[in-house]
Amino acid sequence: MNAWATEHDYFICLCETQNTDDFVKSITQSYFDGLIIGSSTFRTNYIQDIIDTNIPLVLLEMKAYTELTGTFGLINSGLYQGARDCCKALLDKGRKHLVYVDSFSDTKEKDISADFRYGGFVDELKAYGKFDDGHCRILSGCPCEADLNQKIEKLLASGFQIDGIFGRTDAVALNAMYRMINLGHRVPEDCSVIGVNNSRLGYYSSPKLTTLNIDRAGIGKSATSILSRMFNGEEISKKALHVSLKTNIITRESL
Repeated sequence: MNAWATEHDYFICLCETQNTDDFVKSITQSYFDGLIIGSSTFRTNYIQDIIDTNIPLVLLEMKAYTELTGTFGLINSGLYQGARDCCKALLDKGRKHLVYVDSFSDTKEKDISADFRYGGFVDELKAYGKFDDGHCRILSGCPCEADLNQKIEKLLASGFQIDGIFGRTDAVALNAMYRMINLGHRVPEDCSVIGVNNSRLGYYSSPKLTTLNIDRAGIGKSATSILSRMFNGEEISKKALHVSLKTNIITRESL
């Protein structure tokens, strides 16, 4: 993406997103050629405000955005089906007491129901009849590693025998994995762990982390193609604006 921007005399600016009126105002009143948003927590009403300014926008679809209107690019990276595949991989290993670990967040009442990773995990459990029979737990609203560690310890103390963990990111998956190991559980003998993102951390961890790989090259290529056509004022069909990609599981030692 950087190479494409340089070749076409565009400047890429990476911003730390903030869910505030002032932050969105600074975007809509600045001279940006286009925007790419890849955040599941960025408010939908703010995204709609940006679309309404007619700034070319590509949105990475990490959750359903059915209420948005207007012209914008949408890239579905395959997270929903990927999460289902990860859950199935744990179930195929014979794991019966699964835990979904959400990303760290300062918002304890965070609504994760629309998130594709959570949705895929839950829907796969439902397909196997494992969601409502006490075979899974959801850990969310953890602001830091210490809080997640406490919740894992409390869950184990309650008698729930964790033998499978799916982390929304590699970072939380690794945190949960190391806590289980420190508490005397073997990975993968006693507990299988899968993360998301295929980060370097997972390759160098011990054991090496199984992870869901996202097609970053495909995302970059699709985003630049859509933005380029929008910059040039081309007539683009909704089908061309909305791109669907696939993920794949990289199996390593933790599964």
